[in-house]
Amino acid sequence: LIYDQIWSAFIFLVELVFYGKTVAEQAAWNHAQEKNIDLVVLVPSLVLGPLLQPTMNASTLHVVKYLSGLGTLMTHNRF
Repeated sequence: LIYDQIWSAFIFLVELVFYGKTVAEQAAWNHAQEKNIDLVVLVPSLVLGPLLQPTMNASTLHVVKYLSGLGTLMTHNRF
């Protein structure tokens, strides 16, 4: 059950995004199979491009740290 007060929970939002991506990929695979289309799914480890906001986001900040020699090894952490 999803209701308006749950939306503020960050962990819930992260899990909801993962769920949405999984459902979308499953639908793509089903559609490809129905239409006899070859489908390739890429899971990139990093996607970079122009920033959509005026400030640096967390992902870009990590890249800048690594490029400048200030970054450290990141482990598999969850929020």
